[in-house]
Amino acid sequence: MDKRNATLKIALAQMTVTHGEVAPNLATICRMTAEAAQAGAQIVCFPELAQCGFYMKKETLHALAEPIEGPFVTKLQALAAEHHIHLLCGYAEAPTGEEALYNSCVLIDDEGKILENMRKIYLWGREKQRFTPGHRLPVVNTKLGRIGILNCYDAEYPETFRIEALKGAELILVGANWSFTGQSRWELQLSCNALCNLLFVAGVNIADQYCCGHSRVVAPDGRVIETVHNEETVLITTIDFAEIEEQRAKIPYMTDFNPETFTMDALKTY
Repeated sequence: MDKRNATLKIALAQMTVTHGEVAPNLATICRMTAEAAQAGAQIVCFPELAQCGFYMKKETLHALAEPIEGPFVTKLQALAAEHHIHLLCGYAEAPTGEEALYNSCVLIDDEGKILENMRKIYLWGREKQRFTPGHRLPVVNTKLGRIGILNCYDAEYPETFRIEALKGAELILVGANWSFTGQSRWELQLSCNALCNLLFVAGVNIADQYCCGHSRVVAPDGRVIETVHNEETVLITTIDFAEIEEQRAKIPYMTDFNPETFTMDALKTY
């Protein structure tokens, strides 16, 4: 474990999004970041596409998308530095000089430096007509700990969690735009994958007429530490990384894991 405090205070900003606009969402992000910092959180996490939402015409989405060096992410960098807090936030990314559009989330440290830009890998339904899939499952070695990132539907595949766990993740952050009809899956996926990989999982969702909220932080034994319902709020909780080693000493999933079963060769029939 890196030389840092064993505990981490996390803020999950479960926000209501104005779909098809940026300015009101940015105002909410600024307000909730300030609230999280005032409460002593070391990192504040916003949902998938917190910048602009999802429910809009394709043309509107393309018009609102920005490159990572654009004004939205630049404002997030200034916001993180101003409040001395790490920040994770979803946005529609249109890289300069490319036609592709990505459903991305950016991780920024408390000095305003971009640490990672994760592009959603698994695209749900009509997302396939709007976005290009990403291909990386990053784990970032931050001053807060080793943090993995997933984006909504990415969390419905156990392989994504396991890959990030094998890369050394201690905490996996999941930003989401998760529907009411899928609420039971949201709750199960976060808890099951925290348990199966014996690490912390924090999922932050939008709360509006489309999305079910229920953001939560889950411990390495699958226990829900803290959760909220379907209201706009900042959930703040503290996790203790020592619990990972404690649970892995009790439950041998990771030490007994056979990597030979986690290859393409394992799919062969003989």
